[in-house]
Amino acid sequence: MAKKRSKPKKPRKDFPLTPHNNGQWCKKVSGKLRYYGTWEDPEGALQEYLRDQAGMQPRSDSCTVAEMCNEFLETKELARDNGEIQEETFADYTRTCKKIVKQFGRNRLVDELTPGDFRSYRKKLNEGLGLVGQLNQVNRTRIVFKFAYDEGLIDRPVRFGEAFKRPKKKALRKQRNEQQRSRGLRMFEAEDLRTIIDAAGVPMKAFILLGVNAGLGASDISAMEMGHWKKNWLDYPRPKNENQRRIPLWAETVAAVQEAREKRADDKFVFLTREGKQYVRVERNPNKKDAVATRRDSVGAEFSKLLVRLKLKRPGISFYALRHTFRTVAGETRDQQAVNAIMGHDDGSMANVYTERISDERLTAVTDFVHAWLWPKGKK
Repeated sequence: MAKKRSKPKKPRKDFPLTPHNNGQWCKKVSGKLRYYGTWEDPEGALQEYLRDQAGMQPRSDSCTVAEMCNEFLETKELARDNGEIQEETFADYTRTCKKIVKQFGRNRLVDELTPGDFRSYRKKLNEGLGLVGQLNQVNRTRIVFKFAYDEGLIDRPVRFGEAFKRPKKKALRKQRNEQQRSRGLRMFEAEDLRTIIDAAGVPMKAFILLGVNAGLGASDISAMEMGHWKKNWLDYPRPKNENQRRIPLWAETVAAVQEAREKRADDKFVFLTREGKQYVRVERNPNKKDAVATRRDSVGAEFSKLLVRLKLKRPGISFYALRHTFRTVAGETRDQQAVNAIMGHDDGSMANVYTERISDERLTAVTDFVHAWLWPKGKK
């Protein structure tokens, strides 16, 4: 992680603004702290301050950063309530808007932001996030500012500049290669996976088998309803994108799910915690005003504890590595359409558009292949 920048000195003694921790020059006006520009441009910040002091009103076709973020979150809140986006996605957007307001200031006019402002923001992201985190934050920030233009809050698109581009795919691949060399692959080998399954209790054994048999992630397992489970099959649209999935289940998986159900039954969800809550959920702190929702993943937390106990925990390995394992092994069947159908992937091809169904025989061939890899003859 890069060393935190130290605050700059005032360019001269009579300079009226003070450097703030968020990378901007600020001053308290009428009892309220206001921001006027980045550390890198003290004269530009001074001009903005003088303009504000002169009592000049914002143009009628402009809006402040706070107004933009409020409008954006109101729209996304409606989308969340309509079921168009998940609660977790809304929480991510809320965090991004808080970062935007903190970086640029509530009262800064959106159409006066410059590439220099976004360059400073990118530097701050570089200090605290890896490349994937930077990619996600840049993407969400661009979505917020594009919303402002699409909604007519500003009369021209914001200029982000060269520095505020998404990390290049080459850099992401390089980082992934380096991580693979230092950490190993993000998957389990069959021998380790058998050890994990044998050591798992109820309901963790069912979770693990659903991960490696069906390619389900923790959120999939948490949201799985009784209507999705039909004897030896799952007919379960992927919550992330609503792509239909039809998945044949192994006898071991069905038995583990049934055992978990005997411990804690519910009419709607297949699995619930002892407290009657979903294993993966988004919660807000009722005691904090405007608190950002926090994701609670009990599946991932308990799985990590199991790996630590078995001395199989390593960097980059989490419950989602089971989905990586399924995809890697299933891919050796060379039936990519069937693998995608089980995982809920859409490759964007015309073949995918025209394919109305994939036979149960093809789907079963994929899961049988993974089963034979995990439990070859003599290893049961």
